[in-house]
Amino acid sequence: MDEEPLMADVSTFDAADAAFREIHAALATTLTSKDVGALIARASESIAACDALALEKAAAAEDAALPTREALAAKQEGEGLTFVAGRLRGLMPSLDRRLAAEHDAEEQEQRREQHGQAAARVEEVTARVRKEYPKAVAMITALVEEIAKADAIATAANQHLPRHVEHVPSVATMLGADILSRLHLPSLEGGLAHEMTAAANEAFRTELWNREQQERGKIWAALDPTPLALRAVS
Repeated sequence: MDEEPLMADVSTFDAADAAFREIHAALATTLTSKDVGALIARASESIAACDALALEKAAAAEDAALPTREALAAKQEGEGLTFVAGRLRGLMPSLDRRLAAEHDAEEQEQRREQHGQAAARVEEVTARVRKEYPKAVAMITALVEEIAKADAIATAANQHLPRHVEHVPSVATMLGADILSRLHLPSLEGGLAHEMTAAANEAFRTELWNREQQERGKIWAALDPTPLALRAVS
């Protein structure tokens, strides 16, 4: 009695079988999404190789010119290749689920890291503000007080100007209305002084100009009692 035919071409089958066993074992271990992607690529490559060779073996088994024993061997080889490819295909849903799970875990880890960095930064800045803000407020308050004192002195001096001398400008005038109107500074009440629009800035400058002209008119009226209309005629 003839012996059972054996598979003559075993390299593709063995490679696919090895891939199946290693992938099956790897799924029980710790993996990254990159690791799972590599396993999926390996399984897909082995499946494609088995499918291609199984088709060749199936065609050989149908070849009438081939001796029966060789045709039977080709048939068995094709069936073996289809079987091991099927086992690998059976792992693909598990691999897909594992890949999705690892992607989600890595995304969550990245989010936790981002959250931790944000929390640490907020705590750092909060500690700095607690330390520095009172000093900054005190300094700003002192500057505001100095401005008020300087403007009061200037106002007093402008009431008794010597002849042919321009009036002493206010601190706001010296700094420039345009600059002051665009500063983003906290108010003394704790709120923020927002940047003025172009229209508001122009109105602010006009108001400063009108105030200065009024003050100048008062000063000149105090120095020269002659009515303004008579001075203009003369």
